[in-house]
Amino acid sequence: YEFRNVKLSNFWCFAAIILAVLIFVVYPVDGNQVNIVKGMNRFIFSFASILLVLGFFLLKYQPPKWIVYPLQQFGIATYGVYLLHQLLMQFLHDYCYLTNPYGLMVVTIIGSVLIALFIYRFFEMPFIRFGKKKIFG
Repeated sequence: YEFRNVKLSNFWCFAAIILAVLIFVVYPVDGNQVNIVKGMNRFIFSFASILLVLGFFLLKYQPPKWIVYPLQQFGIATYGVYLLHQLLMQFLHDYCYLTNPYGLMVVTIIGSVLIALFIYRFFEMPFIRFGKKKIFG
């Protein structure tokens, strides 16, 4: 947000995004997962994260609607998916006897996204609209 008045050309924004992705993909880290969040690696990956966010934040590019709409819907569903996926997976495993790990994963992913979008549309949005109404004065 503090960089909102900074002007960069799309070339430099794309360069920042590509550099950040390259750091995430190519930068070597040995050992287990904890090594990516300690020592110098913590600063390198934090820098790459900031670079990635700034690159997208300052980018002046409007992608086509066929790209924007699915990404917006997925963004809307993300928190709901985070909250629902474990419950749905447990339900499918325990009550629907879906034990194949790949089938369970696919049905959980698709089901979680659809349920999250349904809840957003028919529960969250009405309450958001209700919360924005002026009740007094």
